[in-house]
Parts: sequence; structure tokens; C-alpha cells
Amino acid sequence: MKKISLHIIFLLGFLFVLTESTAQENYDFVEQKWYELQEETENAQFNEVKILFEEFARLSRKNKQDSLLTEGIIFIGNYYKNQDEFGDRIKWYQYAIDSLCNEERFQCVQIRRAFSKIYTFIEQYEKSNELLNANLKFLEEGNYNEATSSEYSTIAKNHLRNNNFNAAEKSYFKGLAAAEKANSSFYILSSYNNLGFFYSQIADLPKAESYYLTGIEMLANDSLLRKKHAAQMALLKGNLGAIYLNEIDKVEKGIQFLNEDINYNLKSGDFELAINASAELAGFYFERKNYKLANKTLKNCLETINQSAKKNQNLVPIYYLLFKVNLEQKRNDEALEYFKAYDSLKTINDALREERRFSIEKSLLENILNVQLENQNQQIKLKNQENEVLQEKNKHFFYRLIIGLISFVTLAVLILLYSRKRISLMRVKKELAENQFEIEKLEKEKTKLELKYKNKDLTDFAIDISRKQEVLTDVKSKLNEILKNKSDLDEIKKEVRTLIHYTNNNMLVDEQLKEFQENVEEVNYKFLDQLGKMHPELTELDKNVCGLIRLGLSNKEIATMRNVSYKAIRMSRYRIRKKLDLPAEVNLVEFLKSIA
Repeated sequence: MKKISLHIIFLLGFLFVLTESTAQENYDFVEQKWYELQEETENAQFNEVKILFEEFARLSRKNKQDSLLTEGIIFIGNYYKNQDEFGDRIKWYQYAIDSLCNEERFQCVQIRRAFSKIYTFIEQYEKSNELLNANLKFLEEGNYNEATSSEYSTIAKNHLRNNNFNAAEKSYFKGLAAAEKANSSFYILSSYNNLGFFYSQIADLPKAESYYLTGIEMLANDSLLRKKHAAQMALLKGNLGAIYLNEIDKVEKGIQFLNEDINYNLKSGDFELAINASAELAGFYFERKNYKLANKTLKNCLETINQSAKKNQNLVPIYYLLFKVNLEQKRNDEALEYFKAYDSLKTINDALREERRFSIEKSLLENILNVQLENQNQQIKLKNQENEVLQEKNKHFFYRLIIGLISFVTLAVLILLYSRKRISLMRVKKELAENQFEIEKLEKEKTKLELKYKNKDLTDFAIDISRKQEVLTDVKSKLNEILKNKSDLDEIKKEVRTLIHYTNNNMLVDEQLKEFQENVEEVNYKFLDQLGKMHPELTELDKNVCGLIRLGLSNKEIATMRNVSYKAIRMSRYRIRKKLDLPAEVNLVEFLKSIA
């Protein structure tokens, strides 16, 4: 038996090790595919990468490697973004949100952010915010305050684009609160800049200026922060400079801030911000008909960008303003060249934007249709399964019905038999209970009668002893009289003395009194116990006297029994009434009998 048990344990252990080993091999194989995918994206063709990822996703789902698949979706999403591919990107983002993000993780936050940007691009701001709000729940519960601040800022921008100014303002302030909670200088500065931008867009320039200045002062007062956040300083100055261009007494300050912003962004390679700042400053010069400075500002930006490796920038506003400036300066040939460049680039950008928009909307629609189709297929599959189950049920319905009827009849018979047996048992129990009750009743009556007769016997016994005691007392008295007589008969006197001595020795009738006392205690033990609890101030002598009074003995009889004077018993009764606190009209005997 021990040998068999050892073999079974060994077999189970072997199976467990084999299962774990297989699982580890599967996991390693999925990881290998993941590394292959990362390497191939650098050199392989788009379709090859797509096939590799589909295979990786299939293996990940098969081996339930959800975390690895989520990471893969983020990676392939970025790849598809660089390839301007929206269909597969949207499909995998939606799959991750529906199937992999039931248990929240930070990777799901990244996926929702990327998906929200697609909705923002096609101006579906509410859909974008739905995804971002789903992120907020996870980020706030996990105290990811920096990420929370960023999320609120993006939500606020979507509200602003949708002209929902109240919601935008609230979200910007929540973003600032989260940044302050995180004590992050970067996100606090970003929040000041965002609030300044928001108020400038709704034409509340004093508030906009206030928030920009708050951010600038925060950096100006700390050299380490200023060095660390130089880009933020340039951005704050650029935005504040755009406001100052509209204030006569601050124009020079505004031009200075914008130039600092342009130079910093051109130097750091952030050309999009440099283009925006250059267009803002050149537009100001153009309105003031200072075409020379406008031309200089625009050409400086254009030449720097053209000399860099990042030439693929949105130069439409630069070309457009250069066209207008040269046209005003009567440089028609240059103006025409700039217009051609502007028109060509704008046409390409517009076409590209429309193409992307169309591709995104098409992909979203296909994704919705695919989901609906999948739901319908699942419903059809469920219906088919239900029909199969129903057919199986109908197939065996008749047999089940017969078995059910037989079971019902059997159960009914068993219940009937059990009920009869139970009724019979109940009758027997009832009779037994009645008999027991009669026995107990008879025993109580017997005990009452015994107690009654015992009380009577005790009373008679007490009276008998009392009479004997009286007789002996009389004999003693008469003998004392004879003794006192002055007779000269010495022999008579000697005999009388012997008789008196004998009477004194036996006057209390010891054995009879002892038996009487025991019987009194037996009859009155409950009464004496109860009386002691009710009136603890009573002495043992008081309680014994109370027991004799309860038996109905007179004072004289009790005095004889106790071998004391009649007056002593009266005094004892008086003290007992006082201790019991009995009024004069209450009979002591009746009171004592009522106690037990």
C-alpha cells in the first residue's frame, strides 16, 4: 500500500513539473517572438511586420500572456503611427481596451491616451475625453499625480476646442491641483502656461498675463529650476510676449520675449513652436507695415529649419506670410515663389489631413461594424447552442417525466407513512406526558399530605413533651416541699433527695427532644432558609422560635419546650415582630405560614 502511494505521489510530482516546464517553454517562445518583432520593425517591410505581430498576438492570447500582448500593442501602435496606418492601429487599441484592460495597468493608460489622440484628430472630442476620463479613475486611485495632471490638461484642451469653456477651466484647475499635490515643478509650470493660454483664448488677458507671470517668476527666483526648465521659460515668455504685442506700453517687452522664444526653439530643434512664435511676431510687424523686420524674422526661421535634418515641418504659415510681405514690398517674383510653395504645401497638407481623416473614420466604422458582427455571430452561436440543448431536453423529456411521476408517487407514499408514524409517536408522547403529569401531581399531593400529617404529629409530639415536662415540674415542686418539711426521718429525706436528683437529670426528656428538634428542622428547612434570606437580622434562636410558632404551638408550650419562662417567650415574640417589622394588626402565625 505504501509502495502504491509513493508511486502515485511520484507520478503527480512528475506531471506537475512537466506542466510547469511546458508553460515556461511556451512563455519563452512568446518572448522570443516578441524580440524578433522588435528587431524586424527596423528593417522589414510593413506587411512582414504586420504578419509577425499577428503571429505574436495569436501566441500571446493562446498562452494568456496579456501583459506582454498589451506592451506589444503599444509598440506596434507607435510603429503604425509612423507608417500612417490607422486601421490596424484602431483595431488593436480597441481590442486591448475591451479584452486586456479588465484589470487596470499603466499600459492601458498609454493605449487610451494614444487612442484618444486619434479621436481628437478627427474632432470627436467627447469620445477622446471618455477614454481619458477612464484613465483618471485608475491614476487618481493609484496617486499617480503627475500623470493625473497631464490627463486633466489634455481633457481641458478638448473642452476648449469644443467651446465648453466652463468644463475646460475646471479641468485646468484640477490639473494644477494634481501637479501641486505631486510637487512637480514641470507640471506646475505646464499648468500655469495652460491656464494662461486658456484665458488668452477667451480674451481674459489680465488673468492670462497673471498666470504667465506666476510661472516666469517661479523660474526667475530659482537658478536651478530656470536651468532645468529652460524650455518652459521660453514657452511662457513667448505666450506672454504675444499678449504684450497688443499693449502699447509693453510692446518692446513682448518683442523681446518672442525673440527669446524663437531663438531657444530654433536652437533646441523644437521647430513647431519656433514657427508659431515667428508667425506671431512677423504678423505683428506686418500689421505695423514693418516689412523688413517681418521678412527677417520669417527668413531666419525658414533658413534654420532648411539647414537642419528635420525639414519635414508645417511651413505653411511661414510661406504664406513671406508671400504677403514680398507682395507688399513689390517683390512679385519672390512673392510668387513663396505663394507656390505655400499653395503646394497647403494642398498636400490638406489632402493628407483629409486622407488621414477619411482613413480614421473608415477604420472606426469598420471597427464598430466588426464588433457588431462579432456580437451577432456570438448571439447566433449562443442560439444554436440553446437549440441543441433544447433538442436534447425534448429527447429525454418523456423518460424524465416518467421518472418524475414515479419519484413523486414514491415520495408521496413515504411522506404518508412517515406522517402516520409521526402521528402515532405524537400520541404516545402525549399519553406519556399526561401520565407523567398525573404522577407528578400525585407525588405533590402525597408530599403535601405527608407534610400535613408530619406537622400534626410534631404538634402532638410537642404537646406531649410539654405535658410530660409539666408533670415532672409538678413532681419536682412537691418533692421540694417535702424536703423543706422539718421531718426527723433521715431515711425519707435521703430517698426524696435521690428522687429529686433523678427528676432533674431526666426532666428535659433528652431523646424525645432531640428527635423532635430534628423533625422540626426537616419540616421547616425550606421555611427557615427562606426566612434567613428575607430577614438576615434574625438569630438562630429567633428562627427556631419562628419554626415552633409556625407549627401552631402556644407561648406556654414553647416555653416548656425551650425550658424557659413564659415571659421570656413573650419577649422573644415581641423582638421577632419588631425585626420582621410587622404591624400590630398582622397575625404572626399567618405571616410565618405564608412564607413557604
